[in-house]
Amino acid sequence: MMTLLAKALGWFTGSGLATPISLIVALTMAHQAWLARDNRVEERGEQRCEAEHHLAVARAERDQAKRAVEKAMQIIEQEKQLTETMRHDRQAITREFAAYKDRASADPRCLSDGVLDLLRGHGQVGELGAKR
Repeated sequence: MMTLLAKALGWFTGSGLATPISLIVALTMAHQAWLARDNRVEERGEQRCEAEHHLAVARAERDQAKRAVEKAMQIIEQEKQLTETMRHDRQAITREFAAYKDRASADPRCLSDGVLDLLRGHGQVGELGAKR
């Protein structure tokens, strides 16, 4: 660009007016080139700023999703522990009930549930049982 300006200046130097005009033209062209460069730098800066903003937003969303997954995993682990506790409790109750049942059937004074119901009148046969 400067070479062209120098050649143009040499061509215009033949007249006395050519030197100031060519100097004004050269300064105007340099100023336009400087403004174009400033615009490019500003556009790149804006693009970089926007890219960094999008990156920051994506990282924040990722971190939020990560925390949500960790919280869900903790809840799942707590539910597993609760389920295991309930399973052990249920098994203990089943064993305890079986032990009571075995002890009750070993006692000759105990009667079966069906016999007790008949004695209490819950399982009456005939017309009285149908009235309920």
